[in-house]
Amino acid sequence: MNSNTLNYYTPIGALYKNGHCTFTVWAPLCDSVSVIVPADLFLLLPPNAPGQWKNEFTGETIMGDNSLPLHLICNVFPVALLTGYNK
Repeated sequence: MNSNTLNYYTPIGALYKNGHCTFTVWAPLCDSVSVIVPADLFLLLPPNAPGQWKNEFTGETIMGDNSLPLHLICNVFPVALLTGYNK
């Protein structure tokens, strides 16, 4: 992989059904083993998104009204499947 290539997290899907909002985020493969997520990097949520999210892989609950901090989403495990619930 070219060290000058920038890799971005890209939202690739969104679904709002039965009061639950679910989305996925795709990250390109990279050569490094560690993933460093800056504390000021946020995943923007769609309008009217739930304020409470559960990481289905770790069981963690993450709160956020307009955005979710990526460092909390990837705190325990570098991949997340988030299910939204209204507070």
